[in-house]
Amino acid sequence: MFLARRLLLMASASAAVLGVSSIPASASGAVDQVKAAARIATNGIGRGSRSSRRSSARSFVNQYISVSALARSSLGREYEDLTSSQKSRYRSLFKEYLVEYILGFFANYAGQRIDVLPRTKKRGSLTIVASTITHKGKKYDVDWTLVGSGSYRLYDVSIEGLSLRRDTKARFTRVYRAKGYDGLITAMNNYIRRSKAVG
Repeated sequence: MFLARRLLLMASASAAVLGVSSIPASASGAVDQVKAAARIATNGIGRGSRSSRRSSARSFVNQYISVSALARSSLGREYEDLTSSQKSRYRSLFKEYLVEYILGFFANYAGQRIDVLPRTKKRGSLTIVASTITHKGKKYDVDWTLVGSGSYRLYDVSIEGLSLRRDTKARFTRVYRAKGYDGLITAMNNYIRRSKAVG
C-alpha cells in the first residue's frame, strides 16, 4: 500500500504525462491531450533550472488540468459554505498550490513507463483511460480520469485504488474542519512558501 501511494504521488506529477500507446478513436482526443502534456512535462518540468521547471509546471496546470473542478472537489461540500470572495481566493491559491505540488513531486520521475490499454469508460462528461505503470519490473494499474468532451482536462489519477483527487480532498477537508477557511488558506500558503524557498 505504501508503494502504491508513493507511485500515486509520482504519477500525479509526472507519469500521467509520459509516453502513451494508441487506444480506440473514441478516446483519441483524451490521448492527444495527454501526448501534448507529455511534451511540456518531459521537456520542461523534468529538465532545466528550478525556475524554468516552475514556469513549465505553471503552463502545464493552466493548459492541461481542470483546476476549477479539482479545486471544488478537493474541498467537497465545504466549498458551498464559502462566500463568492472566499471561493475566488481559494481557487486562485489552489492553482498556485498545484504548480508547486507538481514541481515538487516531479523530482521523483525516473523514467517509469506508462502503457495505455485499449480499455476506456465513459461516465457522463468523464473519460476514464486504463493504463499500467511499470516500476522496478512490476506493473501497477493506473486509471486516468479526464473531464470534458472534445476538449479534455485532467481531473483525477488513481493507482491501485488510491486516488489523487480523494487524497487531496481528505487533506483539505481535514484542515478546513479543524481550522476553518483561514486555517486552510494559511496551510496552503505555507506549502507554497516552503516550496518556493527551495528555489
